[in-house]
Amino acid sequence: MENKFSEEFLESLAMCDEKLLEKYLETGEVSRREITGLIADRKVFPCYFGSALRMEGVEKLIRGLDRYTRCPVYPEAFGAKVYKIARDDQGNRLSYMKITGGTLKVKELLITSKGNVAAGEEVWEEKADQIRIYSGARFELVKEVPAGTVCAVTGLSHTFPGQGLGVTENSNMPVLEPVLNYQIILPEGCDVHQMLKKLRELEEEDPQLHIVWDEQLGEIHAMLMGDVQIEILKRLIWERFHVAVDFGTGNIVYKETIAAPVEGVGHFEPLRHYAEVHLLLEPGDQGSGMQFFTPAAGQRPRIRHRLQRGRAGPELAETDPHPSGRKGTQRSADWCTDHRYADYPAYRTGPPETHRRRRFPSGYLSGYPSGA
Repeated sequence: MENKFSEEFLESLAMCDEKLLEKYLETGEVSRREITGLIADRKVFPCYFGSALRMEGVEKLIRGLDRYTRCPVYPEAFGAKVYKIARDDQGNRLSYMKITGGTLKVKELLITSKGNVAAGEEVWEEKADQIRIYSGARFELVKEVPAGTVCAVTGLSHTFPGQGLGVTENSNMPVLEPVLNYQIILPEGCDVHQMLKKLRELEEEDPQLHIVWDEQLGEIHAMLMGDVQIEILKRLIWERFHVAVDFGTGNIVYKETIAAPVEGVGHFEPLRHYAEVHLLLEPGDQGSGMQFFTPAAGQRPRIRHRLQRGRAGPELAETDPHPSGRKGTQRSADWCTDHRYADYPAYRTGPPETHRRRRFPSGYLSGYPSGA
């Protein structure tokens, strides 16, 4: 047997893969090649202990890397995975990436991968101005890098951590999302729009940092995990921009969906002008987001909404009367006056209600004061 491991240890290894377990029960052996395969498939994660400062365990780690790792086979077509966004001392945007296929040359045109385009990502084309190989704070400019190389590329403005280029697709989005919304309180005299631009740079570098601009209130909000992330963000803003910010009281961000179609109705009488609003909600596919349609033929009503990380706001948009050829069956939002109320009496059928059968009292629409 190639490995001098205990029977208990080999059995634990074999239990990480069903086929290997069957083989182990028959032969009682696990080969080095099979162990290497388990590591490559991320089914087994070796752990080594030691201290580089005291030179303890270093040789054992090096032998383990040589013995239980294998060089991957990269495709000939170009591919890369962006894992970090940063900026140098001159403010140049750096896209750190690992080349996962083919080669990358200076001034080569980079485009969105086909798989990402099919998933709805915006199509873009940009050139790699520089290719840098970093060693600490210093770097070396190179003209070409082969597959397997880790480098930093300048000249790219659309990249983000986890993005795939060429034949490589995007990584899966993080499962955990921030659940607390905090207002970022700026010091007196600080330009809120300039600060928003700077915070967008931090958001590029850390996708889990969600910066939200509340246009109605003229405030910057951040969606964070809690106090620890607040302290880190405070220190980072001070070190990068020399601005001492504070944070307001956190509010929990609720995300719910509906289980069945439901219609909500709001009644208004502003300035002696009667109006009625009908909001028809229909559940969509999980993760599909929100879509706004109207079933009224020939009408293009104004719908106030803003799709900015799930926050409602005053951004104005118009909807297509008959999206996808369907009439009156899509999720819809309709601002109805007394004239439209008379034209579409069918909207009055059924009791007005919301999810969990909460009813709208007369003159009430969630998020807006009565008579607005």
